[in-house]
Amino acid sequence: QTSVKLEKSNPTAKRRVLLPVFIGSTASIALLIIGIALFYTFRGSQADLSSARIAHQYITEKNREDITLPDGSKATLNIGTTLSLREGGINPFTREIWLDEGEAFFDVRADKARPFIVHLRNGLKIQVLGTSFTIQSYKELPYQEISVLNGKVKVTASDDKSVELSPNQKALYREAGNDLRSEPANSTQIAAWRTGTIVLEKASLEELRFRIRQLYDKKVIFEDAPQKMSINITFDKKTSVNDIAAEIAALYRLSYRITDSEIIFSRKIRE
Repeated sequence: QTSVKLEKSNPTAKRRVLLPVFIGSTASIALLIIGIALFYTFRGSQADLSSARIAHQYITEKNREDITLPDGSKATLNIGTTLSLREGGINPFTREIWLDEGEAFFDVRADKARPFIVHLRNGLKIQVLGTSFTIQSYKELPYQEISVLNGKVKVTASDDKSVELSPNQKALYREAGNDLRSEPANSTQIAAWRTGTIVLEKASLEELRFRIRQLYDKKVIFEDAPQKMSINITFDKKTSVNDIAAEIAALYRLSYRITDSEIIFSRKIRE
């Protein structure tokens, strides 16, 4: 009987040996399924994240601001900038943020496992792993500009056209025609606004007007003057409005007058 009982108990003994293995296998499969689900949850589409609730927002109005992002990356925000963090944007797989408006310099903490992605308006997207670069994305200007100081950056438009940038290269995106192209640049000069210096090279009147209003809160008006000009000038907050106006007038043979809210340029009257 004892032997029989032992024989009858053998299947139970076997089950006791196999049961933990079965449970362990089930747990492994469950963890794998959860892991896959989490992966696809965090790797969700851009549209899903773009519609996610804003968890935190940085807004600068009259001053520049230095910030540290949750992943340890550093950023300097220029005047009139809005940067948003959305729920789920920074996760174990990606680091995604939204530059809604303005200008920012990023010094991205290297993390090969988690790309750093900046979303701009019109579906423009910048992706890096670890680098430093500047983005200009003011809604008042008809273009967006990305310039690279260190590392490499990939810029992708809404139609999936993309350009890859190395140091001292920039991407220009013009909303008219969805035009994205790259060209050489002096990235150090472009990022000089971080110290309060504005360097304009072959800039349009639109950008000149914008930068003077940004720094001095004065509107620039050109009366009976060329409406298409290529501006090359450097100035900062310490430069007086009169000095800037005088330099522009001298470069382009214009006269000027300054009021409380405006700088008005016009053609010189020939003597």
